[in-house]
Amino acid sequence: MSLAGPLSGRTAVVTGAARGLGRETARLLVRRGARVALLGPEAEELVRTAAAPRCLPASPGGGRPT
Repeated sequence: MSLAGPLSGRTAVVTGAARGLGRETARLLVRRGARVALLGPEAEELVRTAAAPRCLPASPGGGRPT
């Protein structure tokens, strides 16, 4: 799977990524091709954020990877 996107090759650190604005910011960055480090006090929520289908990178054609 290619991670091509406007942020491909970039790394972002998102604090508060367990929920709310931080979670949505992390999802957006991943969909745009960035590698993202998720930080927050709730490890279980961070794992859920990372594993959520909406947090997976989009395929080059704009859909979800298969």
